[in-house]
Amino acid sequence: GRAPGQMCKIPKTEHFEIPTPALGCLLMSFSNDGRWLACGCVGKDSHPILVYSIPDGTHHHTLTGHYNILYDLKWYKQSLLSASSDCTARVWRNGKQEKQMAHPSF
Repeated sequence: GRAPGQMCKIPKTEHFEIPTPALGCLLMSFSNDGRWLACGCVGKDSHPILVYSIPDGTHHHTLTGHYNILYDLKWYKQSLLSASSDCTARVWRNGKQEKQMAHPSF
């Protein structure tokens, strides 16, 4: 990790490529500790969230359940919150859905 106030070193070489469904990835979110990357993707029939470990890029989880465009991904401690235009917000932990909540879609 970085010390407070330490400059961020941006890599100059590609370390790995993240495979996504054919229709791509709309949003990404790094965990607060920088060890995980969540990618909100667009699949043919669903909108999966792919979770990778950083820095090696190993795929760990495919989170399924959303059936429309993902609006946002936010990490809180070891949990991931996702919000979608399918009128749901979901809490995920360790590759499994812990909670589903209704929310308005605008």
